Amino acid sequence: MNELRSDPLTGRTVLYASGRAGRPNDFAPAALDAGGGSPPADCPFCAGHESLTPPALAERVGPDGRWRQRVVPNKYPICGRREDDVCLGSHEVVIESPRHVTNTTELGQDGLAGVLGVYAERLAHWRADGRFPFRMAFKNVGPSAGASLTHLHSQIVALPMLSTQQEIEAALLASQDSPADAWRAWRERELADPARLLAEDAGLVAFCPTVSRASGEFWVVPRHGGPFFEDALPDASASDRMAALLFPLVARLEQRILPAGYNLIVSTAPTTGVLADAFCWRLEVVPRVASLAGFELGAGMFINTLPPDEAAALLRG
Repeated sequence: MNELRSDPLTGRTVLYASGRAGRPNDFAPAALDAGGGSPPADCPFCAGHESLTPPALAERVGPDGRWRQRVVPNKYPICGRREDDVCLGSHEVVIESPRHVTNTTELGQDGLAGVLGVYAERLAHWRADGRFPFRMAFKNVGPSAGASLTHLHSQIVALPMLSTQQEIEAALLASQDSPADAWRAWRERELADPARLLAEDAGLVAFCPTVSRASGEFWVVPRHGGPFFEDALPDASASDRMAALLFPLVARLEQRILPAGYNLIVSTAPTTGVLADAFCWRLEVVPRVASLAGFELGAGMFINTLPPDEAAALLRG
C-alpha cells in the first residue's frame, strides 16, 4: 500500500511506499562482490532481457528495428493507479539504452537526445491524461544519488499533489496580474552575472544558480520562458539542440567534480489551469558530493562548499 501524508504544522509531505524495499540493488555489498564491477548477467534493462520487465508502454526504435529507449511500468512503484491505492498516480522507468551503459558520457549525445525526447513524450502523455497535475522526470546516477541499478535509466512520476505549490504561490504573490513576470524577473537576475553562465543557444541557457544546493549544480532554462518542458521539445531537432547544450556539461561534471553521483531533474508546469502561468520549466543537474547530515535535516538548509561562479569556471572548460 502506498500512502501520501502531509503534516499541517511543518508542511512536510512524506510518500510511504513499502513495496520499494524489495527492489534489487546492484550497489549492495553482496552484489558488488558477485559482479566484480561487470554488468550483472541478469540485468533487466539490457537488450534480450525484455521478459524481466513489465510490457513496454512506449519504445523508440532505430533504423534497424531495434529499440533505442524503452518505457516500462516501475515494478516497485512509489505510487499506484489502482482505485484501492491511497496514493494514485503513475511511476514509469525509462531504459535509456539497450547497451549496459552506466553514465551519460557512455550514452553519447545522440542517445541523450533520444532520452530527452522520451521525457517530453511521456510528460505530454500524462498532461493529456489530465488526472495527475504534478509530473516530473528524473534520473539518479550512482548510489549516492539513489540509484539501485547500474544500467542507466530515468523515471517518470505523475501524482495528484503539487510539490511545486510553494514556488507557484511565490510567483502569484510577486506579480498577481501576470505571474510569468515573476519568472521573467528571476531569469534576468540569474543571467545578469556572466561568471555563472555556462552555455546558451537561441532558446536555451545553462548556468549555475545563485542559490546552488550542491557543488557544481547547474540548470537549463528557456531563454524566453515557457511553462511546459514538453512544449520545448516538439520534434527531434529540438531534442538534438538541447542535447548539444547539455551533453558537454554533464561530461565535464562527470570528469571534474564526480565520481560522486548526481541527480538530473526535469520540472514542468502543473496541468491545473492558471497555475501553469505561474511556472517556468527547468532541467536541474545536482551533484551528490556530500550527504545530508543533522544540520541540513534539522534546519532545512543545504551546505555548499563550492560557490556557483567557481563551479561555472570548472564546467565551462
